[in-house]
Amino acid sequence: MTPATAQERVRAGYSGISGYQVPLWLGVDFGLFNLPSANFCAREKFMAKRHGYARVLRTLGQALEKRGIDLFDLRCNQNDFYLQCGDPTPPYLSLVELRYSLGDLNDLDLDARAHRGGSVKSVNFQGLPEILRALGRRVDDKDGQLLRICNSESSAPSSSIKLEYQTHDGRKHVEDLHTGALEDSAMHMYMERTRGSESRSWK
Repeated sequence: MTPATAQERVRAGYSGISGYQVPLWLGVDFGLFNLPSANFCAREKFMAKRHGYARVLRTLGQALEKRGIDLFDLRCNQNDFYLQCGDPTPPYLSLVELRYSLGDLNDLDLDARAHRGGSVKSVNFQGLPEILRALGRRVDDKDGQLLRICNSESSAPSSSIKLEYQTHDGRKHVEDLHTGALEDSAMHMYMERTRGSESRSWK
């Protein structure tokens, strides 16, 4: 499903609040879905940050991809990740609520590594795992605390993702990033990993 198609589902709205149709972005903005505040992660240095958001978010992306989910609003609460997602099955009128702890994601990552073994797979830089990995790397590079990732706001372009994070100086940063730029970042990250692997193999 293309980002544009996903955005059309946002505009169509989702049921689940007393049977009324409510757009996902509107429900989130008005607090109708009981999502945690986006300011939790600024309180202290959490384990998720020490593990590296790039790795954690890639694993989360794999979990969402397996469920067929491509439309979501993710909030970070300490070491927990809360999501409100658009239902990936027709008629797309429900909300899917998910929660992953850091321990859950670590277990999923270890399981995926065990199944991959030494096999080499092609990398889809347009896929959600690599897009989220690139977003995580952006937060890691700024030594920030992740607050929110959202691709379900109807006011945003269909090809953009909103990233919110907080830096050490207490400033909150909100960025609307083009998916094409994130795909390029994911490709560069892959090339870095490949060069690092080749360098280690010669030692």
